[in-house]
Amino acid sequence: MEAVHPIATHLPIALSLVVPTIMFIVLFFTMRGTWAQSTWFIPVLLAALVFGGAYYARDTGGQDAHHVVEVFGKDVAGPAIHDHAVWSKYFYWSYAAVFVISLLGLLMPSRKEFRMVAFFLSLGALLPLYYTGMLGGELVYEKGFSTAFVKDIPSKQISTLNASDKE
Repeated sequence: MEAVHPIATHLPIALSLVVPTIMFIVLFFTMRGTWAQSTWFIPVLLAALVFGGAYYARDTGGQDAHHVVEVFGKDVAGPAIHDHAVWSKYFYWSYAAVFVISLLGLLMPSRKEFRMVAFFLSLGALLPLYYTGMLGGELVYEKGFSTAFVKDIPSKQISTLNASDKE
C-alpha cells in the first residue's frame, strides 16, 4: 500500500501559509481603489484550493490511518492518530469558514467586513494548521508510523522495532 496522505497534505499547508499575505495585499489595494474589487477572486480561489486540499488530505489520512492501526495496533497508534485527526478537523472547518466568508466578500463587494473577517480567520487557521502539522510530524518522525508503508519489512518486524523504541 502506498501512503497518499503525506503527499496530499503539503499543498494545503503551503497555500494556507500564503493565503493571509495574499488576502492582506489584495485587501489593501482594493480598499485604496488601486485594484478592481473583482481582484478579490484570487484569495477566494486560494481559499477554495486550501479547503479542497484539506478535504482530500483528511480523506486520504483516514485511509492511511486504518493501515497504520492494522500494522501497529489500536493501542499503540490509535491515540496519536486521533489527536492528529482532531486538529485536522479544526483546520478543515477553519478553512471552510475562510472560504465561505471570502466568497461572500466577492459576491458582496460593498461589504468590506466579509473580506476583513476572512483575512483574520485565515490568520486564525494557522493555529490548527500548526498543531495538525506538529502532530503529523510526530507520527512520522518520532513514532515511526510511516514504516507501516515500507514493503520490504514484514509487519511483525515493524511492531517489534517500535516496541523496542519504548523500552
